[in-house]
Amino acid sequence: MTETRRPRGDAPDTRRGRGGIVGLRRMWRRLRRYDGAQIEQRFARQAPSAQATVDIFGEGAWAGRLPLPGVRSGANDNFDSHLVRWLLQEAGGVAGKRILELGPLEGGHSYMLQQAGASEVVAVESNSRAYLKCLVAKELLGSERCRFLFGDAREYLRTAGERFDAALACGILYHLVAPYDLFPLLRARCAGPVLLWTHYWDDSIQGRFPALHANFSSRRTAVLPSGARVECHRHEYRHTPAIARFWGGTAPYSEWMTREGLLAALEDGGYRVQATREVESDAGPGVALVLRPAG
Repeated sequence: MTETRRPRGDAPDTRRGRGGIVGLRRMWRRLRRYDGAQIEQRFARQAPSAQATVDIFGEGAWAGRLPLPGVRSGANDNFDSHLVRWLLQEAGGVAGKRILELGPLEGGHSYMLQQAGASEVVAVESNSRAYLKCLVAKELLGSERCRFLFGDAREYLRTAGERFDAALACGILYHLVAPYDLFPLLRARCAGPVLLWTHYWDDSIQGRFPALHANFSSRRTAVLPSGARVECHRHEYRHTPAIARFWGGTAPYSEWMTREGLLAALEDGGYRVQATREVESDAGPGVALVLRPAG
């Protein structure tokens, strides 16, 4: 007896009989499964509150600790980051300036930029769940000078026409494929500094961060327009982007540049380094940079 396998993607057989029943059961299991990445549709039965609004996304779904007394959210200091404060200080502040932010996640740094006096913050987020959190944070914190856009940051830079006085790009570069492409795009749209924080590849990762090292699979060398060569290490996302706490990139993998490659790429893109601060964490080596347009 030969077995006929249904090609992946075909509609399941819903006829009566053994195959049809099995197909229906599979469909029912998929419908019942809730992986936490979806926002469960439900109706509130309590009075409106900040906590009820934050809890729309589920327990433990927030990364940042919202500056709302008594409200349970995340544990990270994204809404009061000492690193962002350092970047702002080194850049000379952002009062009265239009700021472009790439990858706001939950709007924490956007909130800080408004608190620092920015006249407008335009923040571009590609993760739909994170984007909706940004809108919730904006409502709860009164971040009326922050405007959140849903889409890919590099595509925004390639297509839109707005210009900005400065840019903030914290935690996005190492989630990109071909990350070196970002600098010339920013240079064309931002007249002033870029405030950047990113992880980078270092050979010491293998010994110092073995769990992180297990996610790297290969490397390649990119040649930039200037002729500079940038080594890129492929970082695989070992979990599905459907889970609630996935805050990675839009591809199944990203590329980490070496520190030397990062410096070559920003120079090739038209920037020079004004200030540097090493920022290492359990997630690997990192660096914060204030960049100024060269020339």
